[in-house]
Amino acid sequence: MADDFRFQDCTGEVRRLFIHDQAAKEFAASVFWVRPSAILKGTLAEFIASWQVKRDKSLRGIVEVKA
Repeated sequence: MADDFRFQDCTGEVRRLFIHDQAAKEFAASVFWVRPSAILKGTLAEFIASWQVKRDKSLRGIVEVKA
């Protein structure tokens, strides 16, 4: 998400996606997001590539949403 993103400004279904329990219950989804400024090491692409690999070495599905 952009560094100035505030989920508090979202409404309706979009807002519920950012509340873990609601997203799991209503959409069967786990939504994780990060601001580029929060990445301590490497690039955003490197962060996503490393985060995509699960403990069992399979890959998470990652969806990019653009406005």
